Amino acid sequence: MTKLLLSMPDIHCKSCEKLILASLNGVSWIKSITVSLEKKEVEVSYDEKKTDKIKIAKLISEWTGYSVTEKWKQISEAIPVQTSTPDEHCEMPVEKPIDTNSKMVSIDIEWMHCSSCALLIEKSLKKTPGVLQASVNFSSAQAMVKVDPTDVSEKDLIQAVKNAGYEWSIVDQKHAINETEKRNHETQHRWKKLKRAAILSAPMILFMLYDFLPGVLPGGSLIMPRTAIISLILSIPIQFIIGADFYKWTWSALKMKT
Repeated sequence: MTKLLLSMPDIHCKSCEKLILASLNGVSWIKSITVSLEKKEVEVSYDEKKTDKIKIAKLISEWTGYSVTEKWKQISEAIPVQTSTPDEHCEMPVEKPIDTNSKMVSIDIEWMHCSSCALLIEKSLKKTPGVLQASVNFSSAQAMVKVDPTDVSEKDLIQAVKNAGYEWSIVDQKHAINETEKRNHETQHRWKKLKRAAILSAPMILFMLYDFLPGVLPGGSLIMPRTAIISLILSIPIQFIIGADFYKWTWSALKMKT
């Protein structure tokens, strides 16, 4: 058995850890994986006869999208040979075969605003038949999904994200995602919503001034009797169109039982 210590300076949260573990889970030549978020290190024990450190680093990098560099040289460890006969009640470990039919799909997700959103999408993906593993990283706004392509299509994965109430796009692993552009797009979208809500709310602020300053502002006798109906008309689009995401995500959470 050989140990390999990798440095991953970009990891910072539990979602990162889950992505790393998912990248090597089920691979027969991997014996153990230890992730240290504090040190930003990953230690992998593997069978040197079946693979090498370059393949391991590439596999983790492709799955997570993070940079991976070797920190220490490989340290070989001698494994003690079991000479005695195992107890008849002791179960011998069985290695998992390498899943050659699986495929990794990366989904870029928009409009997530907290870790609960990531959990909601992850749960929706895991409920999809043919999905072997799914991990959603809130910080990078990406879902890494391991699938059996014979049982599930990209269309099914897209529908799972839609069912959770979020927008999506399938990411080509050969092209880097422009995170800055994506964040700017989301920020601009939210600013537009805020401006529209502010415009519709302005008359209601004016109505408050009529209450606080009776007789000072002109037209009070004409406006005040109609403030209730005007406020209702203006608040409906704010509540149910501009703020529709709140209800959409609430409904998705209820469906996912989260």
